[in-house]
Amino acid sequence: MARLHDAFSRVTLEDGVGLLEALEIDSHSAVNKISRAREADESNDWKNLTPDRLKGAFASLAYFDAKGMRFHLPAFLAAELAEAIDEELLWYLCQVDGWAGERFSLLSKDQKHVVCDIMSFLAAQPRYAGQSIMLGEAITKFWSQD
Repeated sequence: MARLHDAFSRVTLEDGVGLLEALEIDSHSAVNKISRAREADESNDWKNLTPDRLKGAFASLAYFDAKGMRFHLPAFLAAELAEAIDEELLWYLCQVDGWAGERFSLLSKDQKHVVCDIMSFLAAQPRYAGQSIMLGEAITKFWSQD
């Protein structure tokens, strides 16, 4: 967990898509509602995104741009490691082709390595037995590549 915190310690949302904003986009909300959600989004410290705030927000993963993914990913990974959420984070981490993979384009080499190590750890856990092949392919194809 310390490596995760170190690798993403200085990451902020910048002008990326935020958690609440992404949920409003997913709901096809009006522009003004999306703007209000963006203003309410956490943008400075991903550690403030507790598992309670992340629960039910997994649809947002599909709407993050590269800056949004870089900011939110460590919070989702920390919650997954703590078994505080039971969602499909790993499925999203396996979507690395084409436009889906572009969401990970801003991750540094160190950040990718941390994600790779966490995915490898989780792939070995019994609760992910059904996803081990998919995880292994994504790790080999994308996450372990420099």
